[in-house]
Amino acid sequence: MSESSEQPSSTARPLRVTIAELGRLVRPAAALALVAMLLGQAVVPAVKSVGLASLIEPLDLVANISSHLLAFTATALSIGLLLVVGRDPRVSLVARVLLVAQAVIVLVLAVPASRFRLSSFACFFLGAVACSAAMVAAIEGIRETRSRALGLVLAILGIAAAARVTSAGLIVIPSLPQAERLMSLSTSMATGSVVLHAISLFVALSWIAARRRSTVSFGTFLALLGAMVVTWGAAGVHPRSPLWAVFFARLQDHLMPAPLSLLARSVDGFVVVLAPLVAFTALLMRRQMGAVVGALALVLTAGTAVDIPGRALIMVVGALATVLAARDEQGMWEVLMGKRWEPAKPSSENMGQAPEPE
Repeated sequence: MSESSEQPSSTARPLRVTIAELGRLVRPAAALALVAMLLGQAVVPAVKSVGLASLIEPLDLVANISSHLLAFTATALSIGLLLVVGRDPRVSLVARVLLVAQAVIVLVLAVPASRFRLSSFACFFLGAVACSAAMVAAIEGIRETRSRALGLVLAILGIAAAARVTSAGLIVIPSLPQAERLMSLSTSMATGSVVLHAISLFVALSWIAARRRSTVSFGTFLALLGAMVVTWGAAGVHPRSPLWAVFFARLQDHLMPAPLSLLARSVDGFVVVLAPLVAFTALLMRRQMGAVVGALALVLTAGTAVDIPGRALIMVVGALATVLAARDEQGMWEVLMGKRWEPAKPSSENMGQAPEPE
């Protein structure tokens, strides 16, 4: 009888420590994802569009290195997160089964896509799986106070991504008698996706500002200002516009996923530029759980274009990190105490009685 009562304590402590250790890796992984996404999908294509020949080769090299490094890091981190989340009894069995299956599908499809181009249907299927993983993880995140805002952002982004992936899937359907109606439906769904994406950014900005106990923190103000400057510079570009304005316009073009919404083009551009800036602001936050801010940065970096293999991989890593953040009790205590918490090693006499933070 005494052996069965001692067994949970002997296994719970190593799992808690492992969760905290993995949580510390989420923030640097999110920083790498943000750099790789911006370089590979926005900065380098924009530089090529404006013809800055001297910058193309070095930036292209850095983008390729960061992209391959991201694929390796995301794969390794995903496997580690799956091993921890999959054996954590505090996560519901249904969520564990679904997340493991969804993450494996995304890894199998997204990692080879760095070298081989996927078909349109495979990209659509990849995006749908990533959206479903986001929704499952969002439910787990919302259940805990420490990750409730993160779970809410993930839930809204998951719905927005599902709408955008569906809208993109409708426009690749072959010519049909109802093709015009499908195009109208696709545009409407894209509009809803942009609105939901903007709402998720508002929730993220509100949470970041609340950590600073102010309505608008300095970081959120800079993020909003930066997005407005880029949007203003990209508006009304003509052949005689300065090079920086053309660069901003091309940057927005490459960040905006197709199809475009019914909203003004500047609105679409503002939202897609604001998302990575908010992710960067989250990464700079101090005295916050690394798993929480890292997961927030990951899901904001992925955005709604999860039918792109790299974005789908980032979204799944962010979803798994959200579940991890919801269970990272040691990480929460380390933030409260302002130092790394080292659990005492239980002796053979008091095994099962060592105090643990709740």
